Amino acid sequence: MKRRSNRMLLFVMVLFLGLASITAANVYIVALGGIHLRSMTDISAYSQNVHIQKTTLLSKRGEILDRNGVIIAEDTDVFDVYAVLDNRFDESYVSDVETTALKLATFLHAPIDYI
Repeated sequence: MKRRSNRMLLFVMVLFLGLASITAANVYIVALGGIHLRSMTDISAYSQNVHIQKTTLLSKRGEILDRNGVIIAEDTDVFDVYAVLDNRFDESYVSDVETTALKLATFLHAPIDYI
């Protein structure tokens, strides 16, 4: 009886080690070689794009407030507008300052004297 249980235990251990080694070899070949053993297809190109997804997330940043709740910094669209008043730059030189200030005042919502 004891001899039979030892043989059964040995058989189960050999079977378990055999299945474990086959599974480990399969994982090793697929992971490093990039070849699927059953169909013998190259899966390395497919597997690189499975879990990678590129998306652009548009987010609004938070506002920075002081202790009284007044906004110190916030996320806004800011544009720079400047006019070259030096005549050394021919292409972007402002020739008529008054007309340019009048046109800019409508877009900037600022008085002409300020511009």
